[in-house]
This record gives sequence, C-alpha cells and structure tokens, in this order.
Amino acid sequence: MITAGAGPEFFSSVQDVPEPLRSQLMEVTNGCNSGTIVIADQAGKEQISQVIARREQARERDTKPAVNPPPAWARVPWLAWAGAAAVLLTGGAIAAVFLTH
Repeated sequence: MITAGAGPEFFSSVQDVPEPLRSQLMEVTNGCNSGTIVIADQAGKEQISQVIARREQARERDTKPAVNPPPAWARVPWLAWAGAAAVLLTGGAIAAVFLTH
C-alpha cells in the first residue's frame, strides 16, 4: 500500500508501481529515516530466522582470519630461493678458487 497525493493505492509488487511514484518510493525507502516492518505468521517467522542465521554464519565464515597463516619466509617463491642459493654457491666457488692460491 502506498499513500501519496490523492489517497492510498495498492500494488502487488514494486514493478506494478507507476514510474514517477516508483522513483519517489525508491528514494524515500533508501533514506536515513526509512525502516522495515515485517508481518509474518509462525511459519514465516521460522523461514526469516533461518535466512538470517545462514547470512550470519556466512558473514562469520568470510570474516574469520586464516587459522595459521604461513610465515613470511614460506611465502617467497621457490625461484627466489633457487636464485639465492645459486648466488651463494657461485660466491663460495669463487672464494675457494682465490683461497687455494
């Protein structure tokens, strides 16, 4: 039910509301003074409770940090480790050559 101007009008869905009134409805219902009223029987209350519980579980699952994130050194790519090892081995070989003279 929407009351604007001449009097109350009844619509089955938002899509049935004429465009000028629909724009006004969307603007008003997205404002800071808007609210939602839900009227449901027992079965509807249970369905709404289940939906809210599932959303809260999904939100908790998405916001939980990783249980044991790997240490910083473990996140370095293997190619970087191989490069560092190659530099150290090359340096050691050069040092060995100069120290044997």
